[in-house]
Amino acid sequence: MDNIYAAGDVVQFKNKIEGLWNTAMEQGKIAGANMANDTAIYQSLIPMTVFTAFDMPLFSIGQIDKEPCQHPDCGSETVPYKQVFKENDAVCGAIVFDTVLAAAPYKEAIEQALPITTLMEV
Repeated sequence: MDNIYAAGDVVQFKNKIEGLWNTAMEQGKIAGANMANDTAIYQSLIPMTVFTAFDMPLFSIGQIDKEPCQHPDCGSETVPYKQVFKENDAVCGAIVFDTVLAAAPYKEAIEQALPITTLMEV
């Protein structure tokens, strides 16, 4: 359809409704560019959620509905909880009780489809 633009919770992309702020912001930039006769194509972002409750920070990143890593080193003694998820032995997501600053190595591992062993020391 021509001349229909949308962003955020009303958008379905690849059969998914992300419902996340960073996704909505990126979709808005793409929709705005196209409304201004610029050609822009939306590329999926790595989903990320950041949350703090009871002074306990938490983030989730990537696809957390895949196979959990069962290796003992996928946990950590430095944070109260960490679960890494994998697809084809590559990192695809994580849930970690830590600040968003700790998300960088997970984001890099997901973007580059690095093997799960790259996060054993994180």
